[in-house]
Amino acid sequence: MPDGSVARTGTNYSGKFQGAHDTSKASIQSRISNLESGGVKGTGNIGKGASGANEFDDILIDSYKNLRKNKEISGQAHHLNQDAAFRDYIPRNDGLSVKLEGNIFKDIDSPHYNAHKSLEDFWNIYRKNGDLAGLKPNLTDYNNALRDSLINVGLSEAQVNKAVSEAIKQQINAGLLADDFVPRIPGRINLPKPKP
Repeated sequence: MPDGSVARTGTNYSGKFQGAHDTSKASIQSRISNLESGGVKGTGNIGKGASGANEFDDILIDSYKNLRKNKEISGQAHHLNQDAAFRDYIPRNDGLSVKLEGNIFKDIDSPHYNAHKSLEDFWNIYRKNGDLAGLKPNLTDYNNALRDSLINVGLSEAQVNKAVSEAIKQQINAGLLADDFVPRIPGRINLPKPKP
């Protein structure tokens, strides 16, 4: 233009993307509200954790840093948003976690081992030679796999709902939404095999 200004043409996509973002966020927040109305409440409630539910079927969900140091609850801290997948968005020590009994490399068939085994089965689909190799799951897929892994270790429905709800909230706070792809496919964990 003669006066040095810039002519702007084309479609303004920022508003369209913002609308889709807001719709997705509202949908996720609605699902969280539904979970909470069914008795699933926020983080930080003191309970016996995954190593033993109390009469209120509560579970302690806290940062990895805090749970790792907490010796009042037996077991090891287990990231809900797996560190190897989410470390670019959620710092390791800040990752919400629960305590699960067992060492994944020593205690075969322990709750902690079984949680990782279940997630490894999920990730293997997306790894080399998997049916979906080269692709990434979206967060809804991951959250369903997380739910399955926690059910497999014997947590109650209320504990699982609470844990997954808190994991989703942390994803949202990190700027991730349900249709976003998981940031990273974790490397394989070489879990020991059960002896025949």
